[in-house]
Amino acid sequence: MAITSETHELRGRQNAELFDYVDSSRTDEETFHFLGFEFLHRLNITGIQNDLIEIKEDVFGTRGGDCDKEKLSRLLNEYTTAIRNYNYIHEAHRLDYHTTERRKQRLKYKFQSMTTSYRHTRPFESHYYYLHDNARHPMPDVLRDKLRRWLPLRLSYSSQERRYRSKEFDEGKPPDEISPLVDNLVRLSVALVAVLVLAVPICIISVQPSLTKSLVTSIIFMVLFACALSFGVKSSNIETLVATATYSAVLVVFIGTNTQASTT
Repeated sequence: MAITSETHELRGRQNAELFDYVDSSRTDEETFHFLGFEFLHRLNITGIQNDLIEIKEDVFGTRGGDCDKEKLSRLLNEYTTAIRNYNYIHEAHRLDYHTTERRKQRLKYKFQSMTTSYRHTRPFESHYYYLHDNARHPMPDVLRDKLRRWLPLRLSYSSQERRYRSKEFDEGKPPDEISPLVDNLVRLSVALVAVLVLAVPICIISVQPSLTKSLVTSIIFMVLFACALSFGVKSSNIETLVATATYSAVLVVFIGTNTQASTT
């Protein structure tokens, strides 16, 4: 009777802690995190897998005579569902080490009854994940991502995001969205760079022109252009190849024209 009373009391504390945590998380946490439970997922998949292996052995041993088709169908469905669920967890975004440690400490503080009563496991030791709305927040390119983190918050936040993420704005967290100002600054920067990568080598080649100087200058700027395009702009392989080839062709045409003009 005493054990039942203690169990009931423990369950009551856990329910109260659960309610308080979920209620506070709506205001304290913008993104909801969850545990991956790697061991349990693998245990579940492997257990069903072993059951299927036993059925396979029986089927081949009796040449199909001793096969419980309902059990086989149920286990195959459970096996497929378990694999799908495990894969779904891994498709979510995983937290970095420091954020994971903060999450552990928060959960330990919020669920003290579980932390002190569970002896065989450390209840909050696991990989942590979070869901992210990729449709609403597509992954930005490197330039936009860096600029939204470097700019002052009053410039990097859009007016709409500042309204619905006022808590994160006050805490100094970077924005999730790319504001129109950040987007326009990146577009302007790219346009200016596009002008410079053509104007600078043309000016260098035009001053005291020589074939060696023209070739060396062109090769250097072609390599710089390819590196900037590869690491600074989010583009496909074909787009990178076409842009680099076009830029190289412009320089080659200018070198040919400039060389002919200097020899005449």
